[in-house]
Amino acid sequence: MEIEKQLGARLSGSSFSGALTVQSLAEEVRCVVGGKSPAVNDQIRRYVPRATVVPPVTPVRGPQGKIALLSNDAGLMAAWSEKGYGPTHAIALSEACDDEGIEAALSSEHLDGIVYAARPPAPGTVGHSLMATLHPAYTVAHGALASLAKEREGGDVRFLTASFSETGTAEDGALSSFTKSLQKDLPHARCGHVEFCDAVACEEAASILYAELYADSDPYAFVSYCNAERCVTGMIENEREGESELLPLASSDVVIVTGGGRGITARALVALSATAQPTWLIVGSTDLDCDSEHAREARDTVQQLIDLGCRAEYIQCDLSDAAALRVALQSVAKEHVTITGVIHGAGVLSDSGIEDKQIADFQRVVEVKSGAARILEAELNPDSIRFWINMSSVSALLGNAGQTDYAAASQDLVVQATRLRAKGIARVKSILWGPWSGTGMVVEQGLEDRFRTLGIPLIDVEDGIAFFMRELNTAEDSVVIYSGDLKRFADQRSLGEGESWSQRRVVGAGVSLRSRRFGRDEAFLKDHTMDGISVLPGVMALELSVHAI
Repeated sequence: MEIEKQLGARLSGSSFSGALTVQSLAEEVRCVVGGKSPAVNDQIRRYVPRATVVPPVTPVRGPQGKIALLSNDAGLMAAWSEKGYGPTHAIALSEACDDEGIEAALSSEHLDGIVYAARPPAPGTVGHSLMATLHPAYTVAHGALASLAKEREGGDVRFLTASFSETGTAEDGALSSFTKSLQKDLPHARCGHVEFCDAVACEEAASILYAELYADSDPYAFVSYCNAERCVTGMIENEREGESELLPLASSDVVIVTGGGRGITARALVALSATAQPTWLIVGSTDLDCDSEHAREARDTVQQLIDLGCRAEYIQCDLSDAAALRVALQSVAKEHVTITGVIHGAGVLSDSGIEDKQIADFQRVVEVKSGAARILEAELNPDSIRFWINMSSVSALLGNAGQTDYAAASQDLVVQATRLRAKGIARVKSILWGPWSGTGMVVEQGLEDRFRTLGIPLIDVEDGIAFFMRELNTAEDSVVIYSGDLKRFADQRSLGEGESWSQRRVVGAGVSLRSRRFGRDEAFLKDHTMDGISVLPGVMALELSVHAI
């Protein structure tokens, strides 16, 4: 009876903010039965990404369904048509995407799925906007794919994205993170991603993409092809031991910081300034002259840095506006010839499912996180930069519902870290943070209680700053993850006989989703209807909840 009272209080109270599904009910029961929410500061671990070779995908003999290919690669489209896989549509990678043209082309076909394959201008090209690659993917997912999934009510709808990085390194790109998040937005679609890290013939690429799309019994949905091997990117726990390689921050250093006026990055600047007093050039969108909470917090941060003996300057700039950011950086260069460090912490959220997400919101999220980072890279001289820190998100690795934009932009910072290291910057880090407690976007969005209910530990501010300082003081591992225990996302179990796509590793290389989908012909559903609509029996929901504890 006491458990029933507690559960009722949670479901009717402010701590519960989600839709009442079987999964959310199970989460609430787990929280009540388990007692206290997870501790904030004693479950955070350090991980690094690692590529693992997996068995090759099973080739497909002949066409299995009608799959449309959208691409800017004429050779790939010719091979696709020749093999009889389905219609092809040429697209141009541009921020000004032809949304209506794509919609018209796809709506005129009776399709079983869609492949979007984007070949970038040249490996490592700086200045090419990520939005040019993501906009067509958004258009397809927001329109044709979402409509297909809705029409078939969870039926056989397939979607695959593909990238051609040709870096020689097994590394997932931003499109992979977009599609991982999309899979959570459209759970009944069959999503996946292929990254080609080596040069590959168009005929071979077409065969691989089609085979991956129909690899229903294969446990890997997000893969890369590197050195003629099929790989998945997972993560391993990697706690550093031994002495740190200290980065001597001096008063002569000039560091550009984005998003450092408030939140996590601001806390990090104050901590760094306790031992050294460099010049901080903080670039952010907040107008310090207004009387908003954000403005007050940013003014307080600047004053704290000055009180600690630093020179701190706040430069107001809309980080989603590429032209404005270039002008701001060029103005900075006139006064500060040498920039010795970069901390890119800016980010905004605009969470919503792909069907409801608007392109303007999508673009702003991507440009603040990824676009600003690319402009910094293009405008600054790497020869003078001693360290570069990107504040990324664990959503880049795992995907997150409602965050196709943010996850993709965060993963682009991961790719950038590899590129910056190749340019000779000795200390480069992209830190993929899990959710923080007490500050940051989780607090601003009011999601702390929800994460605790889900059993996801939050990073305590003091611990998070200590983790940040530790990473700044070592040159190894250009990409690191700080989060709660991710072993539950790293199940290496293969599919058993008779298991279907819903058990595939659809959320990412390190994630397994195990579920069972019931059809309308199930006897127990026929016996439980309301106004002709099948409903899940309450006793079954309770049983699922108990098994989830």
